[in-house]
Amino acid sequence: ESLKMTVNLAMAYHQLEDYQRSDSLYDFVYAKYLDKLGPSNDYTVGLLYNMANAKLSQGLPKEGIDYLEKVLEADIQNLGAEHPYVAGDYLSIGDANEMMGKYEEALSLYDKSLKIYKKAFGEKHRRIGQVYALIGKLYHNTANYKKSLDYYNSSLEIYEELLGTTHKEYLKTLEAKKEVEAAM
Repeated sequence: ESLKMTVNLAMAYHQLEDYQRSDSLYDFVYAKYLDKLGPSNDYTVGLLYNMANAKLSQGLPKEGIDYLEKVLEADIQNLGAEHPYVAGDYLSIGDANEMMGKYEEALSLYDKSLKIYKKAFGEKHRRIGQVYALIGKLYHNTANYKKSLDYYNSSLEIYEELLGTTHKEYLKTLEAKKEVEAAM
């Protein structure tokens, strides 16, 4: 119970941008979780995910990837390589790679995620739309506008069917598509 409170305190320090205290508390709890629960326990994995997000929000994608790769390893061990959580891990690592300008690696990870999601959910699912939008954003960032539009359109098609044209994800993707069209 006291470790959970320490995690909450670490999250509070992070929100206050006191990263030194936040990181110190996260490291303390992580060492305790490893010792008592092991690297694949749900609490340990959840803490690693929080630690990764803390690093990413600090603009430290490489450090975030280090934690996310441990999350990926545990999720594969606990859930199997085809589980949707693993697809989410690939997306998170892909996002961090995109932050560092490693677009080829990010695209490869997005593709892995897409394959897992399609196998788990089929062709028309919100997660598929999200991955298409991320790939569209990647191609937008690399000025490959034709491919960007293709992926944004695929995303919009799914969102329109599943969420409607007033949903925030649809509107956000539509706005991104308009930015690409304006850049062409």
